[in-house]
Amino acid sequence: MKELTVITGPRGNQQQGIVQLNGVLAREPLTPKLARRAARVAQGSASGATVWDYPMGVGYRLYKQSARKLYLNERGEVYAKS
Repeated sequence: MKELTVITGPRGNQQQGIVQLNGVLAREPLTPKLARRAARVAQGSASGATVWDYPMGVGYRLYKQSARKLYLNERGEVYAKS
Protein backbone atom coordinates (compact mmCIF):
# COMPACT_ATOMS: atom_id res chain seq x y z
CA MET A 1 0.00 0.00 0.00
CA LYS A 2 1.43 3.38 -1.03
CA GLU A 3 0.88 6.37 1.25
CA LEU A 4 0.85 9.82 -0.36
CA THR A 5 0.29 13.35 0.93
CA VAL A 6 -2.17 15.50 -1.03
CA ILE A 7 -2.15 19.30 -0.59
CA THR A 8 -5.06 21.31 -2.00
CA GLY A 9 -6.43 24.82 -1.78
CA PRO A 10 -5.03 28.33 -2.09
CA ARG A 11 -1.72 29.17 -0.39
CA GLY A 12 -3.30 30.97 2.55
CA ASN A 13 -5.75 28.15 3.29
CA GLN A 14 -4.16 24.88 2.22
CA GLN A 15 -5.65 21.55 3.22
CA GLN A 16 -3.43 18.50 3.64
CA GLY A 17 -4.47 14.87 3.70
CA ILE A 18 -2.92 11.42 3.64
CA VAL A 19 -4.15 8.97 0.99
CA GLN A 20 -3.39 5.25 0.99
CA LEU A 21 -3.60 3.60 -2.43
CA ASN A 22 -4.42 -0.11 -2.28
CA GLY A 23 -2.86 -2.34 -4.89
CA VAL A 24 0.22 -0.13 -5.22
CA LEU A 25 3.46 -1.17 -3.55
CA ALA A 26 5.22 1.38 -1.35
CA ARG A 27 8.42 1.09 -3.39
CA GLU A 28 6.73 1.86 -6.73
CA PRO A 29 7.74 5.26 -8.13
CA LEU A 30 5.22 8.09 -8.10
CA THR A 31 3.85 8.79 -11.57
CA PRO A 32 1.42 11.46 -12.79
CA LYS A 33 -1.25 8.76 -13.12
CA LEU A 34 -0.84 7.67 -9.46
CA ALA A 35 -0.76 11.32 -8.35
CA ARG A 36 -4.05 12.02 -10.15
CA ARG A 37 -5.58 8.92 -8.57
CA ALA A 38 -4.59 10.13 -5.09
CA ALA A 39 -5.92 13.64 -5.79
CA ARG A 40 -9.26 12.19 -6.94
CA VAL A 41 -9.55 10.23 -3.70
CA ALA A 42 -8.64 13.24 -1.54
CA GLN A 43 -10.67 16.00 -3.21
CA GLY A 44 -12.83 14.47 -5.93
CA SER A 45 -10.84 16.20 -8.68
CA ALA A 46 -7.60 15.21 -10.41
CA SER A 47 -6.26 18.76 -10.85
CA GLY A 48 -5.42 21.71 -8.64
CA ALA A 49 -3.43 19.67 -6.11
CA THR A 50 0.13 18.83 -5.17
CA VAL A 51 0.83 15.19 -4.36
CA TRP A 52 3.97 14.17 -2.46
CA ASP A 53 5.70 10.86 -1.88
CA TYR A 54 7.83 12.20 0.98
CA PRO A 55 9.92 9.06 1.59
CA MET A 56 11.07 9.20 -2.07
CA GLY A 57 11.40 13.02 -2.11
CA VAL A 58 9.26 13.37 -5.23
CA GLY A 59 5.93 15.04 -5.94
CA TYR A 60 3.70 16.34 -8.72
CA ARG A 61 1.82 19.61 -9.07
CA LEU A 62 -1.30 18.66 -11.01
CA TYR A 63 -2.88 20.96 -13.56
CA LYS A 64 -5.90 20.35 -15.77
CA GLN A 65 -3.97 18.78 -18.67
CA SER A 66 -0.43 18.45 -17.36
CA ALA A 67 1.71 17.75 -14.31
CA ARG A 68 5.00 19.23 -13.13
CA LYS A 69 7.44 16.97 -11.32
CA LEU A 70 8.82 18.39 -8.06
CA TYR A 71 11.73 17.33 -5.90
CA LEU A 72 12.79 17.86 -2.28
CA ASN A 73 16.44 18.44 -1.44
CA GLU A 74 18.16 17.47 1.83
CA ARG A 75 17.04 20.72 3.50
CA GLY A 76 13.39 20.16 2.60
CA GLU A 77 13.34 22.84 -0.12
CA VAL A 78 11.15 22.25 -3.17
CA TYR A 79 12.58 22.59 -6.66
CA ALA A 80 11.69 21.56 -10.21
CA LYS A 81 14.17 20.60 -12.90
CA SER A 82 13.83 22.49 -16.16
